[in-house]
Amino acid sequence: MAIPISKYVKILSLAGGSPEVFFKSTMGRWFTTNALAPMGKVLEFTSAKNVGLYFGQSSDEYAYANKYFKFISKRNKQPKLISFARYTTSAVGASILSGFNTFSLTAIQAAASDLSLTVSYVDPSLGLQSGSVAGDNLTALASEITAASSLADVATALQKAIRTIQVGEATPFSAATVSYENVEGNGYRFVLTLPTGYGSFQACEGTLASVLGWSIDYAILSDGNSGANSIAQEVERVMDASDNCYTFAFIEELDLTDIEAVAEWNTNANSQYIYMILVKTQNIAATYANALKDYDCALVYDNLSELQVYQPMAIGACVDFQKSDASVNFMFQKFTGDTPTVSTGAVSDALDALKVNYYGATQTAGKLIAFFQRGKCLGQFADMTIAFNAIWLKNSVIVNTLNLFLLNDSIPANADGKGKIEANLNDVWSQGISNGVIIRNKTITPSEKAFIEAQTGDDMAWQAIQQNGFWFNSTIETDAQTGEKFFSFLLIYGAADQIRKVEGTHIALTTAQ
Repeated sequence: MAIPISKYVKILSLAGGSPEVFFKSTMGRWFTTNALAPMGKVLEFTSAKNVGLYFGQSSDEYAYANKYFKFISKRNKQPKLISFARYTTSAVGASILSGFNTFSLTAIQAAASDLSLTVSYVDPSLGLQSGSVAGDNLTALASEITAASSLADVATALQKAIRTIQVGEATPFSAATVSYENVEGNGYRFVLTLPTGYGSFQACEGTLASVLGWSIDYAILSDGNSGANSIAQEVERVMDASDNCYTFAFIEELDLTDIEAVAEWNTNANSQYIYMILVKTQNIAATYANALKDYDCALVYDNLSELQVYQPMAIGACVDFQKSDASVNFMFQKFTGDTPTVSTGAVSDALDALKVNYYGATQTAGKLIAFFQRGKCLGQFADMTIAFNAIWLKNSVIVNTLNLFLLNDSIPANADGKGKIEANLNDVWSQGISNGVIIRNKTITPSEKAFIEAQTGDDMAWQAIQQNGFWFNSTIETDAQTGEKFFSFLLIYGAADQIRKVEGTHIALTTAQ
């Protein structure tokens, strides 16, 4: 044995430098009223098969996912993720749904021989609470389950027993209901529901929990909703829970008032998402385009009920901004199996004038060629590519900056701290040049030069943008209200405008008479 070396030299070994904040996925998100999508959570899936297993293959969720995951980009990439989130402007109570839809009355009755059931919930005031069916109530439940002639009888016995559960002196489930019902057409399940305002459930425990699909391995736990939220507040609630998407749409049809409210919310969210909106007729397209012209959103025309609003969402989901030249033109993307909705110049011109997107077909040599057109948005970003890229740029600044703060003990409000943040952001601008979000050698018009000078106070700043792709300046400021120091920056960059048309003049030189 020897004297421990740590008595003389003590070294603490740590692993560090790994990021704590991650980039959000370019995937699309669908808002749905489907009760199988739990309130308070966002579901993410890696394949259409898994969506079908969860929601059922007859569901709208599966129909969208099936098309979405089938898209193959020009780089032979397919979407890797899709997400779904439930919304409701009606009051709903917290609930537990069975995580599967196949039950055996015999198996449930067999569990009655060694019966136990504990229900846990989060009380708004008291926090996590648990209670069990006990004593005579447990005996009565076992007897009633044994005598049940149907699964509906089991639900009735469960409701009676659960209402007797005590937590201290309280009976928190006295108004709870238990039903055995066909949920969203995807099979019968046991559903335990609390009235609104009664907190939220945790998974159940005990011998009954497993056979009912209420255990932690299977239960679908859904939060309650007071019903006071507007449609825009519901979108905000979901995005606050998870902002992990670039695009979103609604499975159900909304009226124009609700669509406008969501579009206004998205505009105020400022370059975080593209809101995709389905329009089914040219008249609706014109109405919507006029009503929504000032909001950040995109309209997709589909008069064939082929769910084609998914198309730009699938295109975006294939983009990997960590790769070089990742920026993608949303136009000229083909969707095998989809039917063109526009095949005449008159309709194409009318929709183009409204900035409405569609799956259109042209022809050469008698062969129809269909592709997504024209990759346009309403609001401040007319180009879908620019809008999509701006989401990456904003998210990258957020992620890189927050990681910088989390990994450093101090970033002083002096030249050293300013330089550290500038260097960190320069990594973002460099990545933007590499992936095509920021482009060099862009032609800058006289009006753009005047705008740049007005913003920067520098009449030569446009040259930096043309040559380097961007102009960047930063200062350390003081908040007038709190006195806190903050880093303020201005970035003006060359956005990746897309060429969508070729025009030329064909002149034949000939001596023929």
